[in-house]
Amino acid sequence: CWPRGEWEKDFPESPYPHKYLNGGLFMGSVEAYIKMYEHNPILTSGCGNDQEWAQKNFIEANNTENHEVYNFPFKLDRKCEIFQCIAHTHDDDFMAIGFEVNGKVENRIINQHTRTQPIIFHFNGHTDGQWVRDLLPKS
Repeated sequence: CWPRGEWEKDFPESPYPHKYLNGGLFMGSVEAYIKMYEHNPILTSGCGNDQEWAQKNFIEANNTENHEVYNFPFKLDRKCEIFQCIAHTHDDDFMAIGFEVNGKVENRIINQHTRTQPIIFHFNGHTDGQWVRDLLPKS
């Protein structure tokens, strides 16, 4: 739960190992993001970086009755269906599969814990992640 380990208790429980917000990707409407930013401007929020700011907003949206500000869903991709952080993962957390589509081999990386095929891989925290790249066949 970087950068504020003391906020671990404020995140909802998860059946998957990925329960904390990573500031590497936001998806949603521009209107929702603007509303969140106007409610809690990053420059005056007291947060040291964008991830801390995003976590602060997530915790506030999910642990308070402040629905007038956060009247939009603020959810985490805890199954890693879209977004997969690579920091703090291991080579046996993933496997690669190949299958044929229209006569062409397509390769996918599978998260072994969630059984999902993430679309975006985020090599955060100065993560080398060469072992993830090594899972895919060389062309």
